[in-house]
Amino acid sequence: MFCFSGDFLGAPGCGCPGFPNLASTTWGLWLVDLVPMYAVALPVSLLIFRKVPARQGVSGSKNGVPLKAGQIVRSVFIIIFLTNAGNVVGILVTRILGALAGTSTESALGSYAMDTSVWLQILFMSVVGPFFEELIFRKLLIDRMSCYGGKLAVVTSALMFGLSHGNLSQFFYTFAMGLLCGYIYLKTGRLRYSAGLHMGINFLGVMESFVMLSMVSLPDGVGDMTVRQLVMALVMVIGIVAVVAATIIGLVMFNRARKTVLYENEPLEIPKGSRFRTAYCNIGMALFVLACVIMFVTSLI
Repeated sequence: MFCFSGDFLGAPGCGCPGFPNLASTTWGLWLVDLVPMYAVALPVSLLIFRKVPARQGVSGSKNGVPLKAGQIVRSVFIIIFLTNAGNVVGILVTRILGALAGTSTESALGSYAMDTSVWLQILFMSVVGPFFEELIFRKLLIDRMSCYGGKLAVVTSALMFGLSHGNLSQFFYTFAMGLLCGYIYLKTGRLRYSAGLHMGINFLGVMESFVMLSMVSLPDGVGDMTVRQLVMALVMVIGIVAVVAATIIGLVMFNRARKTVLYENEPLEIPKGSRFRTAYCNIGMALFVLACVIMFVTSLI
């Protein structure tokens, strides 16, 4: 007999001997959060995608166009700006809603990620997660939607990517990230570019969290610090200045790059007046949005 009550996740008194107390270990919490996604949602998604033919070639080209070194560098700065800007918006929105609701809006994953080994965070948040998310939301989805309009495919991919995170604190920066990664994949047809950017920005996020936690543990007074702590504090300050500078540079590059964004006309492109109704007013999308809204609401309760 299986026990699916809250006791299974760690409350005492569960009458199901043999089951581990998952909530008592970091690995257990990661498994509770990630197994449904990768053991259930991913296989189901792959089965559904198999029924829809993928497009042969992207952006009117059989193999797409690879990015040059300069374009990769610009993309790195732009994604730093987009994610930081989206993160600020997400924090403001969730703080306001949290204050109105009188609850905390921190995501479940974020609440215990900070108690995890930095190597475990890098594995799940900077490698495994980004790879599968790019596989689903960029390659599998855009390959099947781009023939109906490149812009529609990129926006839909970014929207579903942002909604799938299930909370407002992550929605805004993941949506912004999805727009850039989706456009890059559409133009290049190579998953390594969008996956590399995604992994890189998540890695920076893990390191930023690690630095912030390290700052909390530092003594209040400079005179109370050891040489090692002084060096650590200096490195932290340099890192913060570097992130701010990269964000400003990214803003400048974003303003220049957005003027060059171009979507090719597709042979099966949906007319402008019908795009929203066709892409979003259907039972599949309605169920997906409903599930995401439920996750959003529960994150606010």
